[in-house]
Amino acid sequence: MYKANVYKIFLASPSDLFEERKCVQQIISEWNNLHSTSKNIILQAIGWETHSYPSMEGRPQEVLNKQILQDCDFLIGVFWCRIGTPTGGYGSGTIEEIEEHINNEKPAMLCFSKKQINPELIDQAQYNELKEFKKKSLERGLVVEYSTIDEFKKLIYDSLVHRANAGDPFIGFNNNQEDSELYIRTENIPQLNKDEKYLLLEASLDQTGEIMKTTDSDGISFDTNGKHINKDSSPQESARWEWALKTLIDNELVEEQGYEGFLFKVTHNGYKIAERIKNP
Repeated sequence: MYKANVYKIFLASPSDLFEERKCVQQIISEWNNLHSTSKNIILQAIGWETHSYPSMEGRPQEVLNKQILQDCDFLIGVFWCRIGTPTGGYGSGTIEEIEEHINNEKPAMLCFSKKQINPELIDQAQYNELKEFKKKSLERGLVVEYSTIDEFKKLIYDSLVHRANAGDPFIGFNNNQEDSELYIRTENIPQLNKDEKYLLLEASLDQTGEIMKTTDSDGISFDTNGKHINKDSSPQESARWEWALKTLIDNELVEEQGYEGFLFKVTHNGYKIAERIKNP
């Protein structure tokens, strides 16, 4: 049991960025797992899909602003190819959230996706409005762009780290410790045995960060970084590496790709832990 200050991070985006919203929630959860106890701080991801409730006390966006936005300490805004639905006073609900937050002199960061999309799926009017908003945003401050989900995850994680290190108001504390960097420290590394560390390290060195589990007439094999991990396909050896893989999954260091159970990929947190194992 420990006392902690809770700081709310609002997720603002149009409806075409479901994956990014989930990623932000995941990154914030990882930050809490690694740092909340030592820093006595909990970051909370806030969004309409998790924290709003029915109300007839005003127009929909106004209700959301009162229910969840006004108490938030930091805002992360994300755009791709849509600006969103107009609210009456603003070009979209997302823009209204951003402007309301900034007008209250609270910090925010804006991210613009450069991911590819089928041109036939683009609403040209929406896209033109977004380009105009982006142009104005570039004149007002420093915005960031990303091309892949992994790149987006790194942007969010690095932003939390840099702001925390600088004692930014969204965190609300002054870190006076000699080691102020909020990177993963040795005491935060999960208790992994040598097999689990070896498997994670090899996967982190793989060109795609993947572990492949295949089953054939000879048994089960585990491959990553161009290597066969298990020496043979005996039941005992297979069980050994099955356990190592399960431990990495349980600790959210690798995650399954799809639902077939044969391809796994190192997570953002997994790469961080691998780096700390290599450089304790």
